[in-house]
Amino acid sequence: MAEITPFGLTTPQLLAQTGATLKQVDYWRRTHLITPSVSHAPGSGHNHLWSTHDARTIRAVVMLRHAGVALETIRRHVASILADPELD
Repeated sequence: MAEITPFGLTTPQLLAQTGATLKQVDYWRRTHLITPSVSHAPGSGHNHLWSTHDARTIRAVVMLRHAGVALETIRRHVASILADPELD
């Protein structure tokens, strides 16, 4: 398992932990499915820092996509989960 920096996971660490590809994470970030919670840098690439919560969310998205769940369905559920104040 990749070591977490004191400030969060780098994008390569996130990819190693979640099984997502850089192309997937970049697309999901650009379309606001997931946003780096620790640090957001403009553009694509490896300058973002992600929380362990971000990693769990992305891992769940990867697993659901592998199971054949449509991205729009996932997007609706992630948005409703993130909007629930009880889950903070």
